[in-house]
Amino acid sequence: MSKLKTVNIQGKDYVMVHDRLKHFRETYQHKYGMVTTVLEKTSTTILVQAAIIEKESGFTVATGTAFEEAASNFINKGSYVENAETSAWGRALGCFGIGIDSGVASYEETANYKLNNKKVETTVTVQDVDVEAFLKWVAALPKKDKNMKHIVAFLKDNNYNITEEIKQTITNAITNGKSNTTTKKR
Repeated sequence: MSKLKTVNIQGKDYVMVHDRLKHFRETYQHKYGMVTTVLEKTSTTILVQAAIIEKESGFTVATGTAFEEAASNFINKGSYVENAETSAWGRALGCFGIGIDSGVASYEETANYKLNNKKVETTVTVQDVDVEAFLKWVAALPKKDKNMKHIVAFLKDNNYNITEEIKQTITNAITNGKSNTTTKKR
């Protein structure tokens, strides 16, 4: 990957979200897309999740979640929804591997942290595996990546709920190219 432009904050380099997004669109636009979902919204807060989806299989390969309060700072008074979406994008792109040499936090999140002088709030959402989309994704993997260790590590890194049933489905997909017929779509 080419070196992305960074901004230095207290000795650490951060990649701004617009640079991560531009790199994503230029490099991966035909294979992956990004979907933003509002998980919860009140008159004063919002919780947003961005997901990077493999277009062919529909499998979620990375997510990012962000929470913002309308009155937490001057900027958020009029733009807390937009700021939450931008932060969620930055975290999803970081989870995808773009602009994370110094950490997943974006320049914007770090600046917001400094402005508020408080801990940046994040939420990790554990998600169930969509078995049908997952099996398509496994089938499309290069042979070298079709192994339990690689696939389980991917699921853990992306906050998927890994049950014994899912492990068996992975084993079956690797050995037979088939899913466990008793596995239900989640």
